[in-house]
Amino acid sequence: HPARDVAFAKSIGLTGIDIIANDHSAAREPRRFDIRPTQQIVTLATMARDAGLDVHLMSWIMPHKRYIKEAADVLPELMAKTGARSLVWDAEEPWTLARKRLRYSEAGALVGELFAVREFEMGATGIRYAPTAKLAPLVAVCDYMVPQCYSTRTSKADPSTVVSRGLVTWRKKFGDGPRFVPGLAAYRQSGIKGHSIRSAMQAAIDNAGEHSDAAIW
Repeated sequence: HPARDVAFAKSIGLTGIDIIANDHSAAREPRRFDIRPTQQIVTLATMARDAGLDVHLMSWIMPHKRYIKEAADVLPELMAKTGARSLVWDAEEPWTLARKRLRYSEAGALVGELFAVREFEMGATGIRYAPTAKLAPLVAVCDYMVPQCYSTRTSKADPSTVVSRGLVTWRKKFGDGPRFVPGLAAYRQSGIKGHSIRSAMQAAIDNAGEHSDAAIW
Protein backbone atom coordinates (compact mmCIF):
# COMPACT_ATOMS: atom_id res chain seq x y z
CA HIS A 1 0.00 0.00 0.00
CA PRO A 2 2.53 2.65 -1.11
CA ALA A 3 -0.02 5.49 -1.23
CA ARG A 4 -1.05 4.78 2.35
CA ASP A 5 2.54 4.58 3.56
CA VAL A 6 3.63 7.76 1.81
CA ALA A 7 0.61 9.61 3.16
CA PHE A 8 1.41 8.39 6.67
CA ALA A 9 5.05 9.47 6.37
CA LYS A 10 3.95 12.95 5.30
CA SER A 11 1.31 13.15 8.03
CA ILE A 12 3.85 12.70 10.82
CA GLY A 13 6.36 15.13 9.36
CA LEU A 14 8.97 12.79 7.92
CA THR A 15 11.24 14.26 5.26
CA GLY A 16 12.51 10.96 3.89
CA ILE A 17 12.10 7.20 3.92
CA ASP A 18 14.44 4.21 3.73
CA ILE A 19 13.24 1.34 1.57
CA ILE A 20 14.57 -2.09 2.52
CA ALA A 21 15.43 -3.79 -0.76
CA ASN A 22 15.82 -7.35 0.56
CA ASP A 23 15.85 -9.51 3.67
CA HIS A 24 18.96 -11.62 4.17
CA SER A 25 18.97 -11.22 7.94
CA ALA A 26 19.11 -14.98 8.59
CA ALA A 27 21.85 -15.71 6.06
CA ARG A 28 25.28 -16.91 7.20
CA GLU A 29 26.37 -19.23 4.38
CA PRO A 30 27.21 -17.95 0.87
CA ARG A 31 24.07 -17.19 -1.12
CA ARG A 32 22.93 -15.35 -4.23
CA PHE A 33 22.20 -11.66 -3.99
CA ASP A 34 18.61 -10.73 -4.73
CA ILE A 35 16.07 -7.99 -4.08
CA ARG A 36 12.34 -7.74 -3.61
CA PRO A 37 10.24 -7.13 -6.74
CA THR A 38 11.84 -4.19 -8.53
CA GLN A 39 8.59 -2.60 -9.67
CA GLN A 40 7.22 -2.49 -6.13
CA ILE A 41 10.38 -0.75 -4.90
CA VAL A 42 10.33 1.72 -7.80
CA THR A 43 6.62 2.47 -7.35
CA LEU A 44 7.05 3.28 -3.66
CA ALA A 45 10.17 5.35 -4.33
CA THR A 46 8.50 7.31 -7.12
CA MET A 47 5.43 8.08 -5.04
CA ALA A 48 7.61 9.16 -2.13
CA ARG A 49 9.73 11.46 -4.28
CA ASP A 50 6.62 12.93 -5.93
CA ALA A 51 5.39 13.74 -2.42
CA GLY A 52 8.62 15.58 -1.63
CA LEU A 53 10.29 12.86 0.42
CA ASP A 54 13.94 11.91 0.09
CA VAL A 55 14.48 8.24 -0.67
CA HIS A 56 17.29 5.98 0.53
CA LEU A 57 17.69 2.26 -0.13
CA MET A 58 18.96 -0.28 2.40
CA SER A 59 20.43 -3.65 1.47
CA TRP A 60 21.96 -6.38 3.56
CA ILE A 61 25.61 -7.09 2.85
CA MET A 62 27.67 -10.28 3.15
CA PRO A 63 31.46 -10.74 2.80
CA HIS A 64 31.23 -13.22 -0.07
CA LYS A 65 32.72 -12.50 -3.49
CA ARG A 66 29.76 -13.62 -5.60
CA TYR A 67 27.28 -11.83 -3.37
CA ILE A 68 29.14 -8.51 -3.60
CA LYS A 69 29.61 -8.82 -7.36
CA GLU A 70 25.94 -9.59 -7.90
CA ALA A 71 24.99 -6.65 -5.70
CA ALA A 72 27.14 -4.43 -7.92
CA ASP A 73 25.29 -5.78 -10.97
CA VAL A 74 21.85 -5.00 -9.52
CA LEU A 75 21.94 -2.06 -7.15
CA PRO A 76 23.32 0.82 -9.26
CA GLU A 77 20.52 0.31 -11.78
CA LEU A 78 17.96 0.16 -8.97
CA MET A 79 19.38 3.34 -7.47
CA ALA A 80 18.96 5.09 -10.82
CA LYS A 81 15.39 3.87 -11.25
CA THR A 82 14.36 4.97 -7.76
CA GLY A 83 16.28 8.25 -7.66
CA ALA A 84 17.48 7.29 -4.19
CA ARG A 85 19.99 9.63 -2.56
CA SER A 86 22.03 6.91 -0.92
CA LEU A 87 22.52 3.18 -0.44
CA VAL A 88 22.89 1.93 3.13
CA TRP A 89 24.61 -1.41 3.77
CA ASP A 90 23.23 -3.25 6.80
CA ALA A 91 26.32 -4.91 8.24
CA GLU A 92 24.85 -6.87 11.09
CA GLU A 93 25.18 -10.63 11.58
CA PRO A 94 25.06 -11.65 7.89
CA TRP A 95 28.30 -9.67 7.64
CA THR A 96 29.88 -10.24 11.06
CA LEU A 97 28.99 -13.94 11.43
CA ALA A 98 29.26 -15.02 7.80
CA ARG A 99 30.85 -18.38 7.06
CA LYS A 100 33.10 -19.38 4.14
CA ARG A 101 33.82 -15.71 3.58
CA LEU A 102 36.50 -13.47 2.22
CA ARG A 103 38.82 -11.77 4.66
CA TYR A 104 37.04 -8.63 5.81
CA SER A 105 39.80 -6.48 4.35
CA GLU A 106 39.21 -8.14 0.95
CA ALA A 107 35.43 -7.86 1.18
CA GLY A 108 35.55 -4.17 2.08
CA ALA A 109 38.05 -3.47 -0.68
CA LEU A 110 35.85 -5.29 -3.21
CA VAL A 111 32.82 -3.19 -2.26
CA GLY A 112 34.95 -0.07 -2.62
CA GLU A 113 36.24 -1.17 -6.01
CA LEU A 114 32.90 -2.19 -7.51
CA PHE A 115 31.06 0.87 -6.19
CA ALA A 116 33.87 3.35 -6.75
CA VAL A 117 32.06 5.10 -9.62
CA ARG A 118 28.56 6.03 -8.55
CA GLU A 119 26.15 8.95 -8.47
CA PHE A 120 24.85 8.26 -4.98
CA GLU A 121 26.23 8.22 -1.47
CA MET A 122 26.94 5.01 0.39
CA GLY A 123 26.59 4.33 4.12
CA ALA A 124 27.11 1.44 6.53
CA THR A 125 25.04 0.61 9.60
CA GLY A 126 25.64 -1.78 12.46
CA ILE A 127 25.06 -2.21 16.16
CA ARG A 128 26.67 0.28 18.53
CA TYR A 129 29.18 -2.31 19.75
CA ALA A 130 29.94 -3.83 16.35
CA PRO A 131 33.35 -5.56 16.08
CA THR A 132 35.83 -2.99 14.81
CA ALA A 133 38.01 -5.30 12.72
CA LYS A 134 35.01 -6.70 10.86
CA LEU A 135 33.27 -3.42 10.05
CA ALA A 136 36.21 -1.07 9.55
CA PRO A 137 37.00 -2.17 5.96
CA LEU A 138 33.39 -1.55 4.93
CA VAL A 139 33.02 1.75 6.79
CA ALA A 140 36.26 2.94 5.17
CA VAL A 141 34.74 2.86 1.66
CA CYS A 142 31.50 4.60 2.69
CA ASP A 143 30.51 8.26 2.83
CA TYR A 144 28.70 8.02 6.15
CA MET A 145 28.22 5.63 9.04
CA VAL A 146 25.01 4.84 10.93
CA PRO A 147 25.59 3.40 14.41
CA GLN A 148 22.35 2.00 15.77
CA CYS A 149 21.94 4.26 18.79
CA TYR A 150 18.88 2.43 20.04
CA SER A 151 17.41 3.36 23.38
CA THR A 152 14.60 0.94 24.26
CA ARG A 153 13.15 -0.58 27.40
CA THR A 154 15.30 -3.68 26.82
CA SER A 155 18.56 -1.96 25.83
CA LYS A 156 18.49 0.16 29.02
CA ALA A 157 20.39 2.92 27.19
CA ASP A 158 19.55 6.45 28.34
CA PRO A 159 17.82 8.21 25.42
CA SER A 160 19.33 11.55 26.42
CA THR A 161 22.90 10.26 25.97
CA VAL A 162 22.59 7.28 23.61
CA VAL A 163 23.66 9.23 20.52
CA SER A 164 26.58 10.90 22.26
CA ARG A 165 27.81 7.52 23.46
CA GLY A 166 27.36 6.03 20.02
CA LEU A 167 29.37 8.85 18.48
CA VAL A 168 32.23 8.35 20.92
CA THR A 169 32.21 4.58 20.41
CA TRP A 170 32.15 4.66 16.62
CA ARG A 171 34.70 7.47 16.33
CA LYS A 172 37.08 5.42 18.45
CA LYS A 173 36.43 2.41 16.26
CA PHE A 174 36.43 4.00 12.83
CA GLY A 175 38.09 7.41 13.09
CA ASP A 176 37.00 10.76 11.69
CA GLY A 177 36.48 9.73 8.07
CA PRO A 178 32.83 9.05 7.17
CA ARG A 179 30.32 11.45 8.65
CA PHE A 180 28.18 10.35 11.56
CA VAL A 181 24.42 9.79 11.10
CA PRO A 182 22.82 8.07 14.12
CA GLY A 183 20.07 5.51 13.79
CA LEU A 184 17.35 5.93 16.44
CA ALA A 185 14.82 3.41 17.73
CA ALA A 186 11.10 3.82 17.12
CA TYR A 187 10.06 0.62 18.91
CA ARG A 188 9.89 -0.59 22.57
CA GLN A 189 9.64 3.00 23.76
CA SER A 190 7.11 2.26 26.49
CA GLY A 191 8.59 1.39 29.87
CA ILE A 192 11.83 3.38 29.56
CA LYS A 193 12.60 4.57 33.07
CA GLY A 194 11.60 8.18 33.68
CA HIS A 195 10.02 8.62 30.24
CA SER A 196 6.78 8.46 28.37
CA ILE A 197 6.92 7.15 24.80
CA ARG A 198 6.96 10.70 23.50
CA SER A 199 9.60 12.01 25.88
CA ALA A 200 11.89 9.03 25.28
CA MET A 201 11.85 9.53 21.54
CA GLN A 202 12.22 13.29 21.90
CA ALA A 203 15.22 12.91 24.20
CA ALA A 204 17.00 10.75 21.62
CA ILE A 205 16.12 13.18 18.84
CA ASP A 206 17.40 16.11 20.91
CA ASN A 207 20.64 14.26 21.63
CA ALA A 208 21.06 13.60 17.90
CA GLY A 209 20.51 17.28 17.19
CA GLU A 210 23.48 18.18 19.39
CA HIS A 211 25.84 16.72 16.78
CA SER A 212 26.35 18.59 13.53
CA ASP A 213 26.77 15.47 11.41
CA ALA A 214 23.41 14.19 12.58
CA ALA A 215 21.64 17.53 12.13
CA ILE A 216 22.30 17.67 8.37
CA TRP A 217 20.44 14.42 7.80
